[in-house]
Amino acid sequence: MTEDGADFIVRFKKNRIKKGDLPLIADTEFKLDEKDGILQWTWGSVKGQTRDEILRMLDEGIPQAEIVKALGIDKGYVSRVRKKAMEDNIIGKNGKLTQIGFAQINAVD
Repeated sequence: MTEDGADFIVRFKKNRIKKGDLPLIADTEFKLDEKDGILQWTWGSVKGQTRDEILRMLDEGIPQAEIVKALGIDKGYVSRVRKKAMEDNIIGKNGKLTQIGFAQINAVD
């Protein structure tokens, strides 16, 4: 829809830079919105959004291979998110969101 403005994500598939510079090419979401008749660009990291989507999909019982394909990410990232979420009591051993996890990924900004 035109009233939604532009919204896209820039993702680098090959990282041929020094490890210390990797944060400089993190996945970034760009949005063009209109506010009070003025167009403005906003941008920010998509890492948190991707993490939350992984957690939602895990909670729904979606297999890791399908998550990887749907989100265009590598399986190692999904595994790291799952492991960290379990350590932080965001998802339980059953793979479902805990109350803490549900509150975190559904928090309104």
